[in-house]
Amino acid sequence: MEPYVIHIRMEAGPLARLQEEARRAGMAVYVVDLSNIADETALTSYLSDMFGFPHFIRGLDAVLDLLSDLDWIGNINGYLMVVKGAVDSSVGESFVSLLPNLHDRWRSGEVPFVTAIEGGDETLVSILYTKNRKLEEDGKLRTGALDIGGVDIVIHGNQYGLRPVDE
Repeated sequence: MEPYVIHIRMEAGPLARLQEEARRAGMAVYVVDLSNIADETALTSYLSDMFGFPHFIRGLDAVLDLLSDLDWIGNINGYLMVVKGAVDSSVGESFVSLLPNLHDRWRSGEVPFVTAIEGGDETLVSILYTKNRKLEEDGKLRTGALDIGGVDIVIHGNQYGLRPVDE
């Protein structure tokens, strides 16, 4: 399993295989189900409970900061975050928009972090493309950090085209 990759449009079989592979590698697996999350405040609370954030937070910027550094969990083998229920959801779209930045931060370290999005539509793919392009542009700025740049995105059942994969 490649570290620091975002998988989207995953179906049940390949997703189950990815989870099993992650567990065999000693990675912590978290399933983030956004199906019943009403708003960003509820999302922040849900993620705080799931990941055991070490202090109270407010807002998605704080979520991004804490998910970028899970030192309090301390799994040196890495993390797989499975995202379900993101399609047709403004909360899902907001969460997915964080993922390129999250992966950009993780790859500067040594601990693998992988995200797998169950399903996915053109809107979510577009969000990932847009955020990834912004990271690439930021990486080219002279004032930008040298390690900023686009992240790897794998689109399963690919009709859009970043990097097709055999499932």
